[in-house]
Order: sequence, then structure tokens, then C-alpha cells
Amino acid sequence: MIKVLPVINIKGGVAKTTTAFNLAMLFSQDRKTIVIDLDGQCDLTRRAKVKYKNDLVDEDGVAVAKKTIIDCLKNPKKIKSAIRKTRYGFDLISGDEGLYGFEKTAQEGNTALAEVIKTLEGYGYEICVLDFSPSYSKFTIEALTSATFVIVPGEASDKSFKGFKRILNMAIEIMKNTKRQFLVGFLPVKISGKSDLETLEEFRSSPLGGLVLPLVIRDDKTNIRRSEKGRPLVKRSCKASDDYRELYSYLKKRGI
Repeated sequence: MIKVLPVINIKGGVAKTTTAFNLAMLFSQDRKTIVIDLDGQCDLTRRAKVKYKNDLVDEDGVAVAKKTIIDCLKNPKKIKSAIRKTRYGFDLISGDEGLYGFEKTAQEGNTALAEVIKTLEGYGYEICVLDFSPSYSKFTIEALTSATFVIVPGEASDKSFKGFKRILNMAIEIMKNTKRQFLVGFLPVKISGKSDLETLEEFRSSPLGGLVLPLVIRDDKTNIRRSEKGRPLVKRSCKASDDYRELYSYLKKRGI
């Protein structure tokens, strides 16, 4: 069964896309992996540097180069032509700047994303990583209904942990309604200095401390900036690269 890893936080600048990108690279080493870019800013799509073939069209005569996640959500059964190969080992369904407007027109209770994920499983994908915009959306809720392990990156701050609690409460409600279980974890990112470590210890000693992952992604500004330009951390020798490899190992131990 396909493992679905949504990377979610309502706060921007907490390494969601960096986390999704590098985890996808690591999982693609030994499993067929795909990323769905559900962020209207399309940052992950740009980082992946996908090259399109403008002369190709699908069975409906639509240019393959124009196929994005919106096309897949409109018709999940015709997603094959939207799947892109990347140089980084994983495949990709591109983001679309029209996602925000499309979401407003989507009906409540829409299950298109779940259908897309189910269709991908039929194509042999074992890992599906979802990258989101820094906001709640209908697609966020729908992703949780299909999730295996929800990763919530956040800094060592009360604001980040409050955001995690909101996502956790949403996840608990969905688990009750759907009668299916999945994992949720707070991933500490951009950790640097004694103050961050002390705040993190406070989180870990709280009633929800068991949901704080037993590792951190250290602050590594220079290499993270390079990764934002399409130079993946996990291909470099640096602190953040080691940390993402540790995260990858942890997820595998948890059955992902």
C-alpha cells in the first residue's frame, strides 16, 4: 500500500518544501516515489527544474506541458500525462498558480485528491510526498484522510507549537470520523543555540511531548539557501543533510 507523507504547517518559512524535497530524494533511492506540489507558489516544482516536451499532447489533444495538479484533480483517471520525471530520482506532479482559485470552486467533501493518490498506487508508487502552502485548505483536510504520517515542521517557538496543536486537533477529528489511524509528528527545524534547545525541551516535557520527533533539523543557512536553488541538501556534506538522513531512517523504523 502506498505511504502518504503530507508536509504541513500554516506558518511559512519553516522548511516545508525543503523537507518534502529532500525526503522524496532519500525515499527514491529504493522505492518508487512521487511528490505532489499542492502549493500555489509552486516552489517545489521550480526547484525540481522539470523540463517539458512542448510537442507532446495527451489523448484529448491537450499539451502535456500544461498538465498540472489541477488537471489531475479535475480528472484523477487521466493523470499519467501529468507525471514528470526529475533529475533527483523522484517523480512529480507539478503545482499550479491557479490552485487558490480552484480550491474556492471545489465542493465540500471533494475526494479528488484521495482518488489521485489511489490512482498513483495503481502505477506502482510506494511513497507519495505532499507539499502544501502555508495555510489550511480543503486539500489539507483531504490529505489527512489519506495520510500515513503527517510531518509538521516548525521552529522552536510557541507560535509554531500552537500551529502544530491545531493541525493535531484536526487530525484527531478526522481519525474519529474516518475510523482510520495515522501518525502525526512535530519536526523541529532551524534549531540553533541554547535558547532553541531549551524551548524544545519544554515542548518535549509537555503533554504532547511524545509527538515531538526525537531529532532536529539544525539551522544551516548557507546550505539551505543553496537547496532553494535546486541543490539538494542530501547531496551535500553538511549538518542539515545529516539531519534529513536521520529523519529518513527514523521514518523507515516507524514503518514508512
